[in-house]
Amino acid sequence: MLERLKAALSRAVKETVSRISQVELTERNLTEALEGLEMEYLSLGIPLSTIEALKASLLSKLSGRKVSRFTDLTQVVKSALREVLLDTLNLPRIDLLSMIREAPSPPFVMLFLGYNGAGKSLTLCKVAVLLRSYGLRVLAAAGDTFRAGAIDQLVGYCKQAGIPCIESERGSDSCAVIFQAVKAAEKRKYDVVLADTAGRTHADVNLMDELRKIVRVIEPDLKVLVVDAVLGEDVINQCREFDSKVGIDAVIVTKLDAVDTPAAVLSVAVSVRKPILYLGTGQNINDLMPYDPEKLLGILIP
Repeated sequence: MLERLKAALSRAVKETVSRISQVELTERNLTEALEGLEMEYLSLGIPLSTIEALKASLLSKLSGRKVSRFTDLTQVVKSALREVLLDTLNLPRIDLLSMIREAPSPPFVMLFLGYNGAGKSLTLCKVAVLLRSYGLRVLAAAGDTFRAGAIDQLVGYCKQAGIPCIESERGSDSCAVIFQAVKAAEKRKYDVVLADTAGRTHADVNLMDELRKIVRVIEPDLKVLVVDAVLGEDVINQCREFDSKVGIDAVIVTKLDAVDTPAAVLSVAVSVRKPILYLGTGQNINDLMPYDPEKLLGILIP
């Protein structure tokens, strides 16, 4: 799992440990060593602001640290680096299952937002399959009535996953489709409605107005922004744009299997500080990993 990312990050970690473990842990020595590592991390596509934050945290943990001559300094440095990364990746948590089960008036409505190509439809079905495995009844809503082929795509994924889907014709009112799905879920005693929306940017005025209408009318319990890991630090702008327009409650990072940089995840962690619900790790319906910083670091830095 995540072999490309693991290989790239392990090289950076190895270089970090090698450089720092060769010097006395003084502030001056550490500062020089960390400055020398800057290009290594920039080559991974990690934003400079994120690198600076990581450097400052590592300097704070190691500067002036006393170690005996019998101590394996490489392990000291590696342990400190893991602690810094874990601190960085620890975000506010959302207990989605508890939120759904404790919802005062089912169904619990999740609205999926994002740019075109981020993988919203497939991600929605992955989440549906995961929630169903916990015994929840899930209904999908084909709210992307704008893009050609979007409805057929979601319906196809839903059939593959065995998830029922409320749909309408292309060009229909997206808000009405989602509203119909919520009413159907109420009548049929579904626990969750997962609503797809058209991919859009902040510059798509009409589509952003449509999204505001959906949020105002439907009042979703959770607004989830789906971002593509391939875009690296550009996900920061996406998060800020959608948050300023309609507010976002959580993030899902997709296509982590297709990158050799942790830039997207680190960018969300450092600059956005929104809960990350899941990580997309492939194109299969079950390729979805709950966001767990300790488990993620266990995979990437064994």
